[in-house]
Amino acid sequence: MPRLGEDIKQTRQLKPEAIERTVAVLRDYKKTIEKHSCEQILIIATAACRLARNVLDFTARVQEELGLNVMIIPGEEEARLIHKTCAREFHDLGQVFTVLDIGGGSTEIITSSEEDITYNSLDFGVVTLTQQFLHSDPPTKKDLKTLRDYIREKLAPYKQLATSDQRQILIATAGTPTTLSALHQQLEFYDHDRVHKSKLSKANIQTLLNKLVSMPLSERKLLPCLPPKRADVIIAGTIILDVVLEEMNIEELHVSDHGLAHGIIYDMLPPTSE
Repeated sequence: MPRLGEDIKQTRQLKPEAIERTVAVLRDYKKTIEKHSCEQILIIATAACRLARNVLDFTARVQEELGLNVMIIPGEEEARLIHKTCAREFHDLGQVFTVLDIGGGSTEIITSSEEDITYNSLDFGVVTLTQQFLHSDPPTKKDLKTLRDYIREKLAPYKQLATSDQRQILIATAGTPTTLSALHQQLEFYDHDRVHKSKLSKANIQTLLNKLVSMPLSERKLLPCLPPKRADVIIAGTIILDVVLEEMNIEELHVSDHGLAHGIIYDMLPPTSE
């Protein structure tokens, strides 16, 4: 978790130390990939690189040091790939559903029906919201309310989903729902098979939120299945989920441990493999 988008919303700049961290991670990944004789390496960049004015500082560095190109995809393409994963992984739920993907710098809401798919990329994520609103440890009630009100305002255009056919089925992807599922199940070690396709109710999420906001960061870092580098942003992510369920009048969600990366792979497979 190199936090490439650290402070990106305020500065619109990729910080030199964030670029350094990310290039170091990519360098390690490339060493691992080369051990497996892969024919192609893709580097897909999303919200942080879409926002950054100095994105060439990052992409040129990757090209120069690793000999690899960074592909920056628009929000709608990111949403399409995430939807593709969920449509394949949750095919038993039918074709009508809503996908929520909570990232570090953006949040995607993808709605599908029998006729079409609608992609919406919102300009907030767990990292940007934490940096913008949660300044105390643990956060104050005032900061939590301000954050909730902000998310609710951003979600206002999508509140009509509460009366649509897909309101009953919400699939949530990325680190926030998977971590919360592991915490809810009180897993000692993260277990993909128990997290993927699990369910979280509104009551489950609110119970977890009450617990998390009562703990300082030092205690949250000690919780099993909550990575220390995610402990500071898990509260913002949990509030996003809670507000979405509230605003869309949904009682529970399905958790997906597969997201954008799997969508990229599925997109590359020949039609006969699908």
